[in-house]
Amino acid sequence: MSGQWDLVRHAGCEGGVFTASARAGGESPWFAGHFPGEPILPGIALLAIAADTVRQCELKSGSSVVVSGFRKVRFKKVVLPGEEMIVNVKKIDDRSYYFEITTAAKETACTGVISGESAG
Repeated sequence: MSGQWDLVRHAGCEGGVFTASARAGGESPWFAGHFPGEPILPGIALLAIAADTVRQCELKSGSSVVVSGFRKVRFKKVVLPGEEMIVNVKKIDDRSYYFEITTAAKETACTGVISGESAG
């Protein structure tokens, strides 16, 4: 995904711990049809944010990873247009990353584990 679909604005990457900030303004295409009059950020967008954070950080370290799946995902809070999000990712091993997305108010929106494979 690129351009208007990208939500990750900054990713800090150090020693297998990745932190990023993200925000989806009300004009984001993620909100189209989800739901008219009462927009919320779809769960798939939260997963894209977590995956983008992993990909960006692995690229900064000279690696390329392909996300192959998600497991143990829990959606815990609705994210509204314009809400700031903090993404925390910890590399578990060469193929797994635990993630947590919280709001600026420190409420957990989503957690889970990303499975990935080296792209090269």
